[in-house]
Amino acid sequence: MPADLDEVAIVPSLDNIISILGKSLSDPELRLILAPLKLDNNLRNVGERWVANFRIHAGVQLDFVESGSSRGASLAQVTLYRENEMAAAEWPGELPFGLTFKDSPEQMFAKIGRPPERHDDSDFTGVAMWFFPLFNLSIRYDTVENVLLMVRLLPPEGELVS
Repeated sequence: MPADLDEVAIVPSLDNIISILGKSLSDPELRLILAPLKLDNNLRNVGERWVANFRIHAGVQLDFVESGSSRGASLAQVTLYRENEMAAAEWPGELPFGLTFKDSPEQMFAKIGRPPERHDDSDFTGVAMWFFPLFNLSIRYDTVENVLLMVRLLPPEGELVS
């Protein structure tokens, strides 16, 4: 099922997502960018992290690392989903490097333009990871249907701010 149109209107842009990676939940910029999602109403404590799951409606999940309380947690990763992956609607926004979920692994590698720092293929899926100055990028893809399944954006190493 495609993302709900009401949810599509409130998802942050790719540039905004990248700008808040690693920032604390108390950071004013993060609060402003995520305000339309009603983040506080959707945060759930899951072990040592806080999760805001918008997969069913908007194909996105936000994970914050635990640092004592939800306000001290920092945005550790943003996962963007292909339709039906983890029972998600498809992320309606932009993906990095002009990627689309319909891209094959070969198209993905060509669009990113350099080999991944980490890469692992199994019989059915593969995972590739790149490190960039503003964010780290992890992509899981299907090696049978040759499509992208999940795109995960993470702060550069050591960039979590509590």
